Amino acid sequence: MRGYMYIKNAYKKISEELILLATSIEARTGYRWVPEIIKYGTGSIVLVFNDNGYYTACKLITEHVDERKLKNFLREIVRSLKAQGYPLIAKVIFVLGFDFPGIGKRPVIFMRFYEKNLREYVLEKRSLGVDEALALMVQIVKGLLYLKHRGFVAHQDLKPENILLEDVCKKFERGKVPPQLCYRPVISDFGLANAWLEAGIPGGTNPYRAPEQFARYMREEVEKLYKASLFNPDVFALGAILTEMLTGKHPSSIPSSEVMEKSGDSVFWMEWSTDRERRVVEVDREDLKQLILRMLDPNPKSRPSLEEVYEELSRILKEVNPELYERLNVLLEYYDEKARGYEELLSDINLLRNSLVRLSRLPEAKEIILEVIESLRQRFKELAPPKRPDDVHRYVRIQGALGDLMMAIDPGRYREEVKNMG
Repeated sequence: MRGYMYIKNAYKKISEELILLATSIEARTGYRWVPEIIKYGTGSIVLVFNDNGYYTACKLITEHVDERKLKNFLREIVRSLKAQGYPLIAKVIFVLGFDFPGIGKRPVIFMRFYEKNLREYVLEKRSLGVDEALALMVQIVKGLLYLKHRGFVAHQDLKPENILLEDVCKKFERGKVPPQLCYRPVISDFGLANAWLEAGIPGGTNPYRAPEQFARYMREEVEKLYKASLFNPDVFALGAILTEMLTGKHPSSIPSSEVMEKSGDSVFWMEWSTDRERRVVEVDREDLKQLILRMLDPNPKSRPSLEEVYEELSRILKEVNPELYERLNVLLEYYDEKARGYEELLSDINLLRNSLVRLSRLPEAKEIILEVIESLRQRFKELAPPKRPDDVHRYVRIQGALGDLMMAIDPGRYREEVKNMG
């Protein structure tokens, strides 16, 4: 999948359909469209809107939208909502279903706007200092560990374009934040997350694909291979990304500025992914070089786990810059505390419920919402009967969300069950 690309001052390239989509969103939200900034992806687009000085990004699908494409995007929405709760995950604000005049019904994700992605930042600086690269990568891995905690087996499409950067230094007085921590990385684009385990889809973008993502498996083989640790693509992609951060070059030796232009050659990238010889000679520290080589091992069982990568990167950062390591640790403890608060309040349930109720008018959303209902039913059963005060709170929250979704999707079918739950 091709990454998102900013198009600035691109008025002549804007289609009539795009203008109609943007003006419809303006009319419903009161936001002001910023046509100078457009992000094109594969079959989707991100438009940016100004809400009294606060910028919001809206992601929606374009180009020959059919039922399959719409359902895939709805699944991406559900995955994005389930991933919420940690400051290192791209922030979803809300989701709406729009009936665009002359186009039809389409869901739209409203997200926080991030000014740049990791690719753009690396190209600006040509390469990053070891301590800054380590600090950024430790945070990226920390975000992936949170996703793992939330049930995400693999992101499956990690690349510099899907790591967005938030400039936190703008919020503080100059000098209050170390320059290596000025940009907070956030993980975005969950269109392929868990797709291998759920549907046998390997996903990935060629330059960052692990060898196992080029292979094709029968659906019944997938779970068996996963349990045997034969699918570990995120660590492989992180090894390639870290090399680019440190050297300005992909470990295939292609400059970072040219990688995506050459990403279409599947044969080349498949052969490269299985070649044990990696070009990481420009990485100065031997222990860091050896870690990257392990991350890029063609054999998924020989790669370190995310937990091992996190520990090793943290250890090296502590040696390289002890003060930065301590500052980052304090920051990550704060993020952990925020995530615990989010989970205790079951904020993920509220966001999921509110978003899916809004989308329930889309016929294509019914199948996805029914899957979420089954998932909530399971959580509801696990807590029944609630034994502690905290469990009562969770029980009531899940019960409310379950009832709302049932009544939104099919009141006739679920009315009696909702009444009995009460």
